[in-house]
Amino acid sequence: MAFLAVRTLIVLMLISTFAKAANKYDYLQLVQQWPKTFCHNNRACIQGAVLPELFSIHGMWPSNFSGQNDACVGTRFSMREMRRHNHLETQLLSSSWPSYTGLSNLHFWEYEYNKHGTCSENNLKQTDYFTRADALWRRYNVTNMLLTSRHQISPGSSYRYADILYAIRQGIGGYTPLILCKQDPANNIWILHEVIICFNPLGNNVIACRRRSRYSCNSGLIDYPK
Repeated sequence: MAFLAVRTLIVLMLISTFAKAANKYDYLQLVQQWPKTFCHNNRACIQGAVLPELFSIHGMWPSNFSGQNDACVGTRFSMREMRRHNHLETQLLSSSWPSYTGLSNLHFWEYEYNKHGTCSENNLKQTDYFTRADALWRRYNVTNMLLTSRHQISPGSSYRYADILYAIRQGIGGYTPLILCKQDPANNIWILHEVIICFNPLGNNVIACRRRSRYSCNSGLIDYPK
């Protein structure tokens, strides 16, 4: 009887540990980056590469409102699983989630999944995770939101932070995103870098992003480089 009680306790502890490791998050952050800003003064980028004028996925990160996220201990990225879904690799993610550094696309996805994606394993297995990220990017692509806004925000000019914020909010149902910048001290300017849109844990409903980042843009003019 005592043996059964101990075994039951161990099983419950293992279940609790897995749930904590893989599913303890409050929301998802879809992080889209502007390639020109990412590669600005970034030696990791492939020199001379032609960068697309399109916001692409940096990552999809399970996050907590407290700002403190536990290290994920879910199932590691499987190259075999990715290659079983060849269309996901070659037709979808190669456009929505490319690497601009010496890392191949596959190794970039592997890095992001092992660091962040494994946290969502209880809700989104590997293929579901990448499929959901790609679908959200196509539905909520920042490039299109900016271009079709009332100010027709396009690369090659500077814009008020308020106008960029308004354009994104209009595209996501009025919810608040996070808009992140790189500061260029040499020219005393802020450069548009990333836009984060927040979703519920399953990634099927937009929610307001509650936490500011130390990389948040200032409230003045923001350069959108071409």
